Amino acid sequence: MPDDLYTTDVVLWSERQADALRPLRAGERVNDLEWDNIIEEVESLGRSETRDVRTLRVRAVEHLLRAAAWPAAAGAPRWCHEAGVFLRGARAD
Repeated sequence: MPDDLYTTDVVLWSERQADALRPLRAGERVNDLEWDNIIEEVESLGRSETRDVRTLRVRAVEHLLRAAAWPAAAGAPRWCHEAGVFLRGARAD
């Protein structure tokens, strides 16, 4: 039965799992990995990254819409700049 480190300290758990995976990469047999949790974390990471990129894109559109709706507003240049920052962040992810 896997220990409950996964539920109490996922960062330490992930470090230990990574350490356990390294010999596997070198061709050694590894038996003490928590495959179900590893799979869940990899899937979760993908969903999280997708959500983060989507959020940045939505924020960029919001700022561009503000700048387009109120071009004379004092914040318009800042909104355009921030939209660019959000889009660059989305590309970097």
